[in-house]
Amino acid sequence: MRILNFAAIGVMLISSTVWATPQKSHSPTTDIQKRCAEIQANLKNHRYSIQQISDKRFEDEVVAYFQNNRIELIVSETYGEVGKIRHEYYFSKNGELILASNQLFHYETKQSTDKNLVKVSENCYYYQKMKLVKFINGKSINANDAHYDAQTRSRYLLGKSLILTKQIKEQHDEIIGQYQQNSDLAKFTRRKSAECSSGCD
Repeated sequence: MRILNFAAIGVMLISSTVWATPQKSHSPTTDIQKRCAEIQANLKNHRYSIQQISDKRFEDEVVAYFQNNRIELIVSETYGEVGKIRHEYYFSKNGELILASNQLFHYETKQSTDKNLVKVSENCYYYQKMKLVKFINGKSINANDAHYDAQTRSRYLLGKSLILTKQIKEQHDEIIGQYQQNSDLAKFTRRKSAECSSGCD
């Protein structure tokens, strides 16, 4: 009887293992999305600075959002003859880049004003430990992360985020000091909050 009982238990264990419902694996981007949503929800409580930052490859108007002197979001914009390129960089609490978006806007009419700008495309790049873990091209959520263009662009955005972060930190103390001492606060009017589009979800 004992042999039969052991055999029956063994069959039950094997069948339960085979037919068990598979657990959904935790997506590495879930925590990134939560962190970005948290930053967006609390933007009104962030301090910020506005700077012009240039490099050999770009010249941008940059808005950096701070929480306890920690950079949480950088929004940079480059204007051209036909529109503008907007980059958004989201950071973890330990200062690592976790998401970068590349947004392209075109002027709807010949008048070059912000009111005539229309977003035509957006790419999102998710990072973990400074490596691309997910790429969304705005058209297909199943985009190939290993594609040459995705890898090249993700490395460019990662490098640019490091350049911007370095320059912002170097100028941050001076800008905040001017902000605190300057009684004319109208010069520091808040920019429109960065919008996280559905393409980054």
